[in-house]
Amino acid sequence: MIKKKIKRNEVRRAGQPRIDPDAPLERRSVGLPEFWWKEIDHLANEYEIKASAIVRLAVGLHLRRLGKIKTKIGLQKTRKTD
Repeated sequence: MIKKKIKRNEVRRAGQPRIDPDAPLERRSVGLPEFWWKEIDHLANEYEIKASAIVRLAVGLHLRRLGKIKTKIGLQKTRKTD
């Protein structure tokens, strides 16, 4: 199988991660650093599950944690105004 090279003419915005264009598509779209992917691959091999399942779980936990933080901030703001 011959790999296609895709030309990228987009300019990277501030705060946007540098993504390796040679990485598999699912890894480019997430934008995690390479050393995180090594850890994810290790966990996937050790527990015999897909790497995408680990990423989905981590994102879900992160979003839930953000939701809790936003709720606590909202509670603190309402307490201060009373």
